[in-house]
Amino acid sequence: MKTTEIWNVSPEEKPVAGDPSLHLTQIALAGYTQLAADTLLRKENQGKVRSIIENSIDHLDKAFRENRSTTRKRCVEVLLEVALNFLGMERKRTGFSDEETAAIVDKITATLQNWERADSGVSVRAVVDQMLRAMKLVLSGKGMVAKMAEEIEGALVTEDLANSFIAASKQALQNNVYYRIVDGGLSKFGNDSATGLRWARHLGAVQVSSNPVIAARAYDEIADLWDRFEIVASAHPEWRRDPERYADEIALYGTVVSLLPNILDFRPIALLSDFKDGMVSIQLNPRKASNAEESVKDALKFYSILQEILESYDAYLTAGANAMLKGRPNIVFKVSTCAVEAIALTESLDGMGIGTNNTVTFTVPQEIKVSLVAMKGLAAALKAGTPITTIYITNMEGRLEDHLRESQGANLLRTALEENADKDAKIRSLAQATGALDDLKKAGSSVEQQLNLLCSKKYLKSLADGWFIQAVGIDKAPLLKQTEEDIRMSGIYITRKVFQLLFQPALKSKLVKYLEEEFDLSETEATQVVEAVNLLPASKRRAEDTYLVLGDRDVSNLTNTEFPDHQLKVLQRSRESGFRLSDFENSIAAEPDRATLERLLQIPDFVKGYELNSGLVRELSKIGIAVSMESGGLEPEEWFSYGPARKTMDEFNNAYLSFRSRLLSSLAKPSMIDRQQEITTQTKAR
Repeated sequence: MKTTEIWNVSPEEKPVAGDPSLHLTQIALAGYTQLAADTLLRKENQGKVRSIIENSIDHLDKAFRENRSTTRKRCVEVLLEVALNFLGMERKRTGFSDEETAAIVDKITATLQNWERADSGVSVRAVVDQMLRAMKLVLSGKGMVAKMAEEIEGALVTEDLANSFIAASKQALQNNVYYRIVDGGLSKFGNDSATGLRWARHLGAVQVSSNPVIAARAYDEIADLWDRFEIVASAHPEWRRDPERYADEIALYGTVVSLLPNILDFRPIALLSDFKDGMVSIQLNPRKASNAEESVKDALKFYSILQEILESYDAYLTAGANAMLKGRPNIVFKVSTCAVEAIALTESLDGMGIGTNNTVTFTVPQEIKVSLVAMKGLAAALKAGTPITTIYITNMEGRLEDHLRESQGANLLRTALEENADKDAKIRSLAQATGALDDLKKAGSSVEQQLNLLCSKKYLKSLADGWFIQAVGIDKAPLLKQTEEDIRMSGIYITRKVFQLLFQPALKSKLVKYLEEEFDLSETEATQVVEAVNLLPASKRRAEDTYLVLGDRDVSNLTNTEFPDHQLKVLQRSRESGFRLSDFENSIAAEPDRATLERLLQIPDFVKGYELNSGLVRELSKIGIAVSMESGGLEPEEWFSYGPARKTMDEFNNAYLSFRSRLLSSLAKPSMIDRQQEITTQTKAR
């Protein structure tokens, strides 16, 4: 079976050459409407795109008049996809003028209104309903894109559906706070989801982040992913014969299936930016996180699979433009920075020009260390003549905060229980009050295990929770509330310190000079390396966690990444009375509140995360970055034993095994091909 048949990302017919309007029409009528719309997103179309669309509409109109329902829906869908691209941030990335944008949207609207009259709105209604349904599936309706769908739907006018849909979409996009943040240069954005990606792209998102949980959720939110995986599995009959033997390979291909739509959605952004944006972060097998050699093998396997798929896709997307970039995957690999082996893996992948996103990172010493290692790898790639891509240093703000709350909560509860004669009875009482009785039976028999359960994120949302205040003591309420407020700033303070030490614009010239001298780079090459490394604040818990780490137009190395439910919190916060986005401009550069920081520095695990170690102090001084002597920060040998690292890796490992198990279970069922053969046999028998 050919690659094009397995992955089904582009038409079978050879692309039409020379006429972009015929090219778009061919792809759209073959059923690849999003790909067709994206063929317009090329800078060489500036000043010409209006005539291309007008000619495309002429071709599409003839097809629409053929009175075939499938063809009509494809005609409507491609024009709506084009309109959304021109209402979204894509038009600015491509350089299309406001004048030609307005003319294009008006032309599309008028055409769709004519088509509505021609078939009583049946085709437009079918496509709009389909788009809204897909939006509502994101995070089971709990994300921002689902909320946007509700608001668009509420503004629709049945008698003027296309016009009202386009107008409502424009409102939902251009008034959205994310669009305003990106347009104002306060930050780039990523999206921690495998669905809703085109809408995130319209809002200006430039990066997609994934992990086993996100990859698995995609199969729940995109109805046909299991069918797509079955087609891939049919090309590998050995999987069904011995699934356990090929378990990790099956999970690798299953991840490609779940993330391929993301890669294709962001493909135009990657090509427009020469791979500075539009990247999708793929999680390498977390069970191999401490094995650099095996992880590199997996990365190269991912890369080769995607390269073959994208060579076919790019033949339609770019119609021959920039052959140097054709087929190069717009991906980076997530490296779990939970062990010293991550240093070699980061340098190796970045040195190949493949690119990394260092994750399971919570601390200043982790993030500074891997940033410097990544720069070394990127420098090696450029020296070898290999093009590089933007890479990311993730800061898991919320996961650090969760860990500090859990550990402080367990300490406080342990102290309170010391005065209790019947600790077991008190623990059972607390478990009953929090709904944790069933989990308590599985937690283990020791008091320590049971306290850790009660103070886990699942049951302790805040140190100021009512049940916790009662357990620790009403007299401790002011202390608990203060400690909670302090902990909520812990991840933000670490993000800000990493920014201050390595990513603030004032340091760029020092880093460039250092790289020139250390790795014998030209100034242009050294600048390219510095600009390629992005700080990626992630795992947010409250809207403020985004607003308190924004930059300004001078800050180019900052990409905030968000989950769909967090995006909704950020959107809702922007709609509150008195909110002004300008109040948060360059908030990432703010100095910490001295009193808050001093209290946090009484927590040992915060000290490990906030302070540098002596080796990093020396490395930074070589660059010319003067810092005070600190020695309390984590050493690479301690990364794995750090509390939030263990918890996160346990979660990732369990999620990976669960995802892999679901894929293997699906192979135990008869394949589509087997079912079809059985039907054919039964039919012949009759």
